[in-house]
Amino acid sequence: MNKKWDLEADVVVVGYGLAGATAAVAAHDAGASVLLMEKLAVAGGNSILAGGGFIYSTDVKGAIKYLKACSGDRVDEDVINFMARGLVEFPSYLNQFAEAVGATIEFLDAPHLFYPFPGRDSFRALKVSSLAGKERLEAQVKSMFTMDDRGVGTQERGGRTIMGMMFRNIERRSIKTMLSTPAKRLVQDPQGRVVGLVAESTGSKIAVKASKGVILACGGFEFNDWLKKQYCEIQPVYGVGCPGNTGDGILMSQKAGAALWHMWHLHGSYGFKFPECRQAFRLPLAGAYNPKQPAKLCWILVNKDGKRFMNEAIPFLQDSGYRWMQSMNTDFYNTRTGLPEYTHIPCYLILDDEGIKQGPIANPMALLEEDEYRWSEDNKLEIEKGWITQADTIRELAERNGIDPSELENTVSRWNSHCKNGEDSDFLRNPGSMAPIVTPPYYAVQCWPIVTNTQGGPQFNSKCQIVDPYGEPIRGLYKAGELGSFYGHLYILGGNLSECVIEGKTAGENAAAELP
Repeated sequence: MNKKWDLEADVVVVGYGLAGATAAVAAHDAGASVLLMEKLAVAGGNSILAGGGFIYSTDVKGAIKYLKACSGDRVDEDVINFMARGLVEFPSYLNQFAEAVGATIEFLDAPHLFYPFPGRDSFRALKVSSLAGKERLEAQVKSMFTMDDRGVGTQERGGRTIMGMMFRNIERRSIKTMLSTPAKRLVQDPQGRVVGLVAESTGSKIAVKASKGVILACGGFEFNDWLKKQYCEIQPVYGVGCPGNTGDGILMSQKAGAALWHMWHLHGSYGFKFPECRQAFRLPLAGAYNPKQPAKLCWILVNKDGKRFMNEAIPFLQDSGYRWMQSMNTDFYNTRTGLPEYTHIPCYLILDDEGIKQGPIANPMALLEEDEYRWSEDNKLEIEKGWITQADTIRELAERNGIDPSELENTVSRWNSHCKNGEDSDFLRNPGSMAPIVTPPYYAVQCWPIVTNTQGGPQFNSKCQIVDPYGEPIRGLYKAGELGSFYGHLYILGGNLSECVIEGKTAGENAAAELP
């Protein structure tokens, strides 16, 4: 217990992304004084980098069926029911944010999900489609909008509009905000109630009292190598997005007695990682698409033996595409090194000259200016850098990348036969996504598992209270968003953004209702 506090508020929110901003507004509107703290010098987190689509449901019963199917029996029933109700109710709450600051919500009629599970038809999508006076806002809070129009890697994303709306709602309420203030430890009283935290500001430790509660909304652990090694079976896995997501909320809540769940679960795919860059690069494809209207991929993936091992164009590529790479060879007498090894890590993206001309093969995302990268429209700069290998023949391409030449020649030849016949008999890739690899020169890029965001962290109940291993709430401690996410088996595209609002509202209101 601290006997002297440097700052005090009823509710202290850690993390200024969508979840933290929603929690701060909800607590404020419930009558609490609020302090919103952010680790980085800019706000937005992963939310400002998001594509911008939310999911919602028109029917609680349908949503429950769908969420149960997606949960893999890894989520408590009362939490599933809570999230299902939230998915029906939250659009009207989000619209309140929009109307207050001149933003527009656009409701989309088409179902947004393509996992073929019961209850799917009850789901729809929405987005924040416009924000009046956005240019003025960007000039006002320029440091919060590091992406601009300088290239493919800094293209406009829907998350900017969402967070612009939230920045305005925070400003309208004059909620106290502190950037460059990482939280370090939670403070508990002798009975175990969380009563505040210790943070760091301008190089000094400060003690912050939370009279009613602390809400952790500080994201996952995409950029904590140690936590990824302990909790993710697949290795290595490289992060994209917000570099401030280093698992701080996980460590703080563990120290306070929290149970953890879903620590293995990643939202990720295959992508690129180069030593010159801290962050990995995503593919240009969105997270999911309608199987009846597939994206046309101009490449295949092969492992170090030159063999294909997956459907490169699954409809849920960004949701869980990395799982195909998770195969480990435990026949230690016959591995290359005599040690355990992942057969498909790294693997290689193979395409031809027609494919390389289709446009950028990567979609960089960056929150901080020092991480921004402009990927060339024709991929030529990356060829010059040596990131993309070029060769006149498939055999030469294989030799330059340490791939078995004969196997790669056989694989490409077989793939071209599949394209000619309009059927991938090996991995059932959708015919509409297939393109032959026949026009020299040929290209290869080394691919790795990448994670857009982790889903694991402290377990919570339907009040968004963090609970201990016995399921009992840790008093005064709440969570919202990606930290200890609801999604414990399959990630649902657009689900984290909706979760941020649903849990942020619930956590903020319940924390504000605590007795001081």
